[in-house]
Amino acid sequence: MEDERTAGDLFAAKPFRRAAVLPALFARLGMPAGKGCCLDDSGMAPARLDEGERTPQSVPAGTARFYQYCALCHQTPERSPPNFLYGDANQVAASLRHCAERIFFRLSMWQQATSGRPKTPMPPMLALHGLGTTPKRWQESVELAELTRFAATMLQTKGSEKSEIGADLGKNYESLPACLPPLERQQASER
Repeated sequence: MEDERTAGDLFAAKPFRRAAVLPALFARLGMPAGKGCCLDDSGMAPARLDEGERTPQSVPAGTARFYQYCALCHQTPERSPPNFLYGDANQVAASLRHCAERIFFRLSMWQQATSGRPKTPMPPMLALHGLGTTPKRWQESVELAELTRFAATMLQTKGSEKSEIGADLGKNYESLPACLPPLERQQASER
């Protein structure tokens, strides 16, 4: 009877909990279980998103939409997904210019037929609900048009033409320049 109750708890609709699984596994194997912890979370604060670096002091002109629609994933200290919105205004402006081809490519995926997209559009479909929209509304939105226009302008300031990148939309995304410079170069430039 005890095993059934424990097994039911282990396979309940809860996150996988090592602290619950290992004692049951050890008991089944006849091994000493040791001291357990962390099963009672009633005294813990609810989980929340770390907003530490989410409020930039200053932002490059014209980038408000990027912060609105891309910051949740791209404004972190982590390099993956590319953190082109992380840092001060100068760092962000440089990162956006450096990532222009890939940003334009991923935004342009919204104008491709779903079955013909070589890469996932950005923001991804899964994120749209949290952004208060649907794939159809987003595809036709002023906001997507503004983001794409901004990326196209960045391409032109780099000497790339959106028509060149547009012609490559059916080609290999990985052949475009890397979004962020190699880590060693980025760390050296931060010193």
